[in-house]
Amino acid sequence: MNLTLVAPLEGQEMNVWPFTFKKTSEYEVIIAELQRFRGRIYRQDNLIPASALDVTGRFYSPVDYRSWHIIARNQEGEMRGVLRLALHKRNIAVEELHLYPVLERMKPSHKKLHSDALQAFINQAAANHAFIGEPGGWAVDTTRCVSNTGLFLVASAWALQQIVGWPAIANANVNHKAADLLKLMGGINNLPDSKLSRFYDPYYRSHVEIILFSPQLVSPRFRKLIHTLKSRLLTKEVIMP
Repeated sequence: MNLTLVAPLEGQEMNVWPFTFKKTSEYEVIIAELQRFRGRIYRQDNLIPASALDVTGRFYSPVDYRSWHIIARNQEGEMRGVLRLALHKRNIAVEELHLYPVLERMKPSHKKLHSDALQAFINQAAANHAFIGEPGGWAVDTTRCVSNTGLFLVASAWALQQIVGWPAIANANVNHKAADLLKLMGGINNLPDSKLSRFYDPYYRSHVEIILFSPQLVSPRFRKLIHTLKSRLLTKEVIMP
């Protein structure tokens, strides 16, 4: 499985990254391809309604243009998995997170508990870090790829975070045990001791957990894998618009 790293179109300071960048005229083609791929997988898993796709099958999101993307392709160059990593300035408010619509669909009392916990995490992280990451858009074609593609994508995102040392926040559905995998790797639930640690989101038609990450706090079981992937990412040319 081959990994490709794509830089964002806007909103990022590239000089903080120790990468070699390669400009491409195919940036929009790549974004369109991954949005169609994500849309197809999410529809197969019944995570989004058909109305969420445009006429070309794209699950369009402006977030994709402000995010890093990790793309897994097979030997023939066919896309088999995608994951994005958006980066926010450290003074971001909870209301500005991409996962905020998930909170908006909660009962007000539940929303407040999650929002307060997230803001406390952001405030603590802001004391030591310039940015906070928000991984998302994780999609894997499990019918056409090797079984560890999803794990490699998540571990690669973790490795990318380790390169700059920034913490992260993500909402993960429980389908395919995504939330369980993130916690197994070292992530922590936003409300670990609460009955609200896992909740149903009507838009994604799935139970969801909000997971917090510190990139250096990795389960020993996954340290070698993440270290290996970090070394691989640092040797790659990063595609940029």
